Amino acid sequence: MNDSSNSLQKRYALVSPFLDEKQRRLFLGAEASTFGYGGVSYVSKETGVSRQVIAQGMKELQEDPEIRNSGRIRKEGGGRKRRVDTDPSLQGDLERMIDPLTQLALFT
Repeated sequence: MNDSSNSLQKRYALVSPFLDEKQRRLFLGAEASTFGYGGVSYVSKETGVSRQVIAQGMKELQEDPEIRNSGRIRKEGGGRKRRVDTDPSLQGDLERMIDPLTQLALFT
């Protein structure tokens, strides 16, 4: 597996700067699938990407193409919540810190 290891590392190094999160998962999932049993562990070891990310990519490859090509990179609700959603007093605190004349200029 040394030759395949070397080529996998080279392929990943070449394409990874051009991939978004989802494309990266799909690429690594496809690579792991080609190795069969133990492919997830092998690809993880060679690329430094977590096994969970690679397994998610393999799962996404099995999805219906319409779902897979939805245009979303993360599933709905992914990522951090907005700070104003987690701290209800923040919006009011920020508004009180801004001079009223500046608020008129900003919000009109």
